[in-house]
Amino acid sequence: MIKKVKRYGIEFRYDTQKKKIYNHLTDNWVTRINKETIDNYLKTKHLNYSYNLYYTDYNYTGLKEKERVNKFLTTLIKRYSSLEYINNKKKNSSFIDMEISDVFIETSVYFSVSDLRLLLGMRYFLILKKLISLKLIKVKYRDSNGFINKANGEFVFCQQGKMNLLFIPTPKLLQAKSSKQVISLYEVKKSLTYYYKRIEENLGEYIKIFNCCWESKFVMTRLEFDKIIDKKYHNYLLSNKTGINQSEYLKRSEYQWDIIQQWNNGTREEKLEMFGHFDSFSGRLHNVYARLMPEFLIFNNQLNVELDIKNSQMVLLADLLYSKLGNNSFSDQIFSKKDVYLEVKKQFGLKSRKEAKTKMFALLFGSPYASNHQQFGNIWPDVMGEIERIKSNPNPSKELKSFYRKKGTPIKKHAELARLLQSTEVKLFREIYRELHNANISFATRHDSLVVNPKDVSIAQDIMQGVLSKHLQVPFDIKVK
Repeated sequence: MIKKVKRYGIEFRYDTQKKKIYNHLTDNWVTRINKETIDNYLKTKHLNYSYNLYYTDYNYTGLKEKERVNKFLTTLIKRYSSLEYINNKKKNSSFIDMEISDVFIETSVYFSVSDLRLLLGMRYFLILKKLISLKLIKVKYRDSNGFINKANGEFVFCQQGKMNLLFIPTPKLLQAKSSKQVISLYEVKKSLTYYYKRIEENLGEYIKIFNCCWESKFVMTRLEFDKIIDKKYHNYLLSNKTGINQSEYLKRSEYQWDIIQQWNNGTREEKLEMFGHFDSFSGRLHNVYARLMPEFLIFNNQLNVELDIKNSQMVLLADLLYSKLGNNSFSDQIFSKKDVYLEVKKQFGLKSRKEAKTKMFALLFGSPYASNHQQFGNIWPDVMGEIERIKSNPNPSKELKSFYRKKGTPIKKHAELARLLQSTEVKLFREIYRELHNANISFATRHDSLVVNPKDVSIAQDIMQGVLSKHLQVPFDIKVK
């Protein structure tokens, strides 16, 4: 027979036959309730953590495993969706941004062993085995040499200390229906508190950016969103002879609407989790704002203003070459404020500046043994030696080694030039961020640009001008959009 009893002011179920109390705070049957348990519960009672419950054939051993497993799956799917969106954009662009991803590998999500323990508990490896056997996740291994072991499909716990684990949700999991649930067990809440603390620590000084904008909301109706998407697709067709069809374009745009809704309706912890991640290529923060079109950056009924450096990569390259070589033909173009892309357009008889920009990136960041590299030398022959030295360095930087080790592909030495320019950009903008924070200006970041409130444009522009002038020897322009 089950009856209700009270311990320390909280109601529990008591089995009169077993003479045990069901402690719903820890999901255990116990002979008595400890005061320490109640105190721990009260400490975490105010924490509002949630997860999506997936209707699968997973056989949970109890509520604790149910909450842990589904929180892990929720986190995995959110991270995977974000990375897959970024990868799809790269795959369908004529130039693959600045990361020089010559070989695309399947999108996967990395969790450290510490994160796995906090999300799934100390016996996380048993839960992972169960998820693999149910075909809800796939696991890849990245060994100490940086190559993914594709041959062994079985989870091997004895090797986990020496190998990084990369996770991929299966179509079965991605297609599963889910419903939002609230985490109730204080032990799970306690673990998640440490998990979110780790996320904050990993953000470093960027936590200041998060703290100043997490309460902001994107103010936009679905009708307004659809109008912008229709206009964007029309412009996309005008500038692309071939490309994705409208159905695929709308499908990808739906992800942006999902981001807006998740951010507007999320708790601080949920926003912290989706705020962004650093790439190991240059230290760039890929945050939630960078995943949205500029038209959607409307916070609290304010149409915000974007500031960025015009032709930033070309300016940084000119500055690098000037510091190494002194006067040279490439830097001279920036000093004389000539448009580098228009020069490329003229040299190759291209139809638009956009085509020229794509060609320029191919000329500059490709392999030093490819034809594009030689074509770059035909236009600016006096800088070729320095460019080749950077691209062909027999001792790649530790940052480049780390990047390809995490990708699980062989090192591409020629990517060092792209990494060098992008990491310089990151350092400059981090200093700008610190100055803005010290001036009590709220802002968001979009890689090589800032988004600020209209009333703060003048001060933000002055701060950008001051920091850039301190570090760059070549002229630059700040665009206000």
